[in-house]
Amino acid sequence: MRASLHPDLYVYAAKRLALLPFAVSPSAPIFIIGCARSGTSVLKRLLGAHPDIDAYPSEANELWHPTSYPWTPSEHRTPPLWQAPAEFTADSIAHWPTAHGERIRHVFGWHQRLRRRPVFLGKSSMINFMLADVARLFPDARFIHIVRDGRAVALSYAEKEHRKLLASPAVYRSAGAWYEKDALIRHMGGLWEATLAEIDRTGAALGWAAAGRCLVCRYEDLCNNPASMLAELLAFIGVARPAPAPGEAVRNMNHKFRKRMPPALLRELTEALAPTLAIHGYDTVSA
Repeated sequence: MRASLHPDLYVYAAKRLALLPFAVSPSAPIFIIGCARSGTSVLKRLLGAHPDIDAYPSEANELWHPTSYPWTPSEHRTPPLWQAPAEFTADSIAHWPTAHGERIRHVFGWHQRLRRRPVFLGKSSMINFMLADVARLFPDARFIHIVRDGRAVALSYAEKEHRKLLASPAVYRSAGAWYEKDALIRHMGGLWEATLAEIDRTGAALGWAAAGRCLVCRYEDLCNNPASMLAELLAFIGVARPAPAPGEAVRNMNHKFRKRMPPALLRELTEALAPTLAIHGYDTVSA
């Protein structure tokens, strides 16, 4: 059995090799997309355990947003992505170095070549508002869009980002990006809706449905029956070998939003998100 290097070494080597004057692009690229805190990470780990799939170990946000990520120590040309995703993304792309898109493609291509896997898998919750650019860089790419109950996303995302606000309050206040926690939960609910709408808009514009280039899966279905969902996803990816047994317990954490969110706020958020929740098969009961 061939020895495996530490994941960071593959990334380091791929980035160094990408500086060479050779065009190396990933084959059969798959990108996991969806609003942050929707289960993108656990899905990547589960799919990445397959011996035919090269899962890039990080979100590669330092490649997608080289002058804007991480936001706190950056120049703050725009608000953080979670506050103004379209503005953040457009500014980030406008400040890409010359031929940077080719560099992203070559890094991913070299990573796949080093790992000797037939399928490349990437994931980032920070590319949802640049999917047309991703599709242009990777013309044969396909996408897995994972969706989670927007109330669970709003709470989880707000809790994560609010810790950052508390760690650097002066930075966020000066940028007009300070929110009290309940207000941040409301904002993240709106971001969840906006992200789903943007992915749907891009997919419709690029004809993904007719071309079979995007598969939507729900976090809750993955948690309830991971083996069945993984089999469906691998069939979409085109991997012949069956999925190995999940190497980790996949637990649905949605119970947290009903326990942690103040009842009045939960009712308000449920009412605000009700149409989008219903479209994706979620209940609109707040109790």
